Amino acid sequence: MNTSATHELLSEIKSAAKLRPRTIGYFEGRLTGLLHQALLALLRVMEQKDGFSKRHFATRIGKKPEQITRWFSSPNNLTLGTISALFLGAGYEIRGFVVTDLATGNTEHFPAVSVSKTLGTSVDSRS
Repeated sequence: MNTSATHELLSEIKSAAKLRPRTIGYFEGRLTGLLHQALLALLRVMEQKDGFSKRHFATRIGKKPEQITRWFSSPNNLTLGTISALFLGAGYEIRGFVVTDLATGNTEHFPAVSVSKTLGTSVDSRS
């Protein structure tokens, strides 16, 4: 996205006006992409750390390996349920988010923990 378009989006977000569908769609796509990147990173970590494979994920959550391949190959195939199942299949859950106020650039943690190992020790020392 070029600087002019970015400025236009931020101006729209900072105003009290109704958000355009294009703006909402842009940020939906960004979030989907971020969650997809997180899943790919999780898969790489699990493959290196525990020898996990897509087949292992499939077995753990009761899906066919080709379904796992589809989920990991495109962010457009993800739902919140899918994301939850994949993290759970790896033994993790998402317990919070870091969000950025687009008007000020300030970040907040909601709640103040990050991705943590299910039924184990949190990755984030604040928990």
